[in-house]
Amino acid sequence: MAPPGAASFHRNNLSYFAFLTELLRSPALDNTVRLKITMERDRVENWLLNIAYDTSRGRMRRGFNPQGTDPVQALDTTTWLLLGHRSSAPGSTWDRSERLMLRAEATFEVTVGDRKGVDPTDQNEADYTYAELQNHLEEINRPTRIAIV
Repeated sequence: MAPPGAASFHRNNLSYFAFLTELLRSPALDNTVRLKITMERDRVENWLLNIAYDTSRGRMRRGFNPQGTDPVQALDTTTWLLLGHRSSAPGSTWDRSERLMLRAEATFEVTVGDRKGVDPTDQNEADYTYAELQNHLEEINRPTRIAIV
């Protein structure tokens, strides 16, 4: 987790949580090391579920910075929390998983023109991107220019 005053992006903490969970799968760990890794993973998990997750809004915060909470919602942090939570403990549940899944569906499923899909932020961002592309049709399917040095 980031020190006070520094930017903190939850995807890094989610990756760290997954890394610790994978480490715990190793049969080569002695009990002392296993206990230390378990304690660290539990600390990170507690932070993710009680700080990074916004219980009042039912969503995963993307991150914090010195100005406060990053207001942009992000599909990656939401799905990674759902996928990574207690993946090493079959049968374990988190009482907010269903609420978070329903919120993700409502937030990230978008309709642009006559097409439905998923946007990594939300409908407003999908609309903005679509409008920008419509204003710059010459950019759509433009071949990539590769500089050979």
